Amino acid sequence: MDALYDMHCHLGFAANSAQAGAIAAAAHIGALSCTVTPEEFAARGAAGGVGGGGADGGAGRCSGSPVTWALGLHPWYVAENWRPQVEAFEALMPQVRAFGEVGLDFSARHQGSADAQMAAFHHLLQAIVARARQSATPPMLSLHAVRSADAVLEALRKTGALENCQVVLHWFSGSGEELAAARQAGCYFSVGPHMLASRRGRAYGAQIPLSKLLLETDEPPQGAVLDGAAWRSQLEGALEQLATLRRTDAAELGATVAATSRQLLGLGR
Repeated sequence: MDALYDMHCHLGFAANSAQAGAIAAAAHIGALSCTVTPEEFAARGAAGGVGGGGADGGAGRCSGSPVTWALGLHPWYVAENWRPQVEAFEALMPQVRAFGEVGLDFSARHQGSADAQMAAFHHLLQAIVARARQSATPPMLSLHAVRSADAVLEALRKTGALENCQVVLHWFSGSGEELAAARQAGCYFSVGPHMLASRRGRAYGAQIPLSKLLLETDEPPQGAVLDGAAWRSQLEGALEQLATLRRTDAAELGATVAATSRQLLGLGR
């Protein structure tokens, strides 16, 4: 069975998250599991999931596990007094080379925290870029950009993140002009069942350059039980749908997407 890679999921949300690595291995899935706060990431480390002596090269990956844990501060969780959150994030940075979920959300529900989001996001990017400039391996960023793609891209440009990081826009929902700008900036895009459920998402799935295309699920929901067969089925379904949209062979597309995912995760073949 060929490996599939879920490049944006939230395994920490699962009721059985402690078994996520074993479940992923049994289902032949490699994963980038994003966290939503520094506290969530630290809790994974305390449970032996990332960091410390069990990590693979300090990359946020437990030795032998197919799961890489990313350090995040999701815009929904940014507090008005955001500085302690950013300080906690920075304190954990030496353990990781993948960051997510971070970004901006200017939808109606979260517009009230826009100023705090912007300030926190800029500080996070500055810290990540400073780290990247001292490393031989550019870090990966998995980004949330809802009603904010232009602002996210501008922040990436201003801080130097576009030049120093491998930027992934997850579940992209911006305008066609914003998609063109993100493509021009060299961003990667992770695409999954949620994105492909909309007409716009399907159109974007056909337009993303092959070399920048990744799979994702953005699952599981908080408190759900992670099931390996169902998880793999979601990834396979997204891959098959993308192959149909792009008028190509699913196996060939899967091999290319898997190779791109391994490169971003710093994995060998």
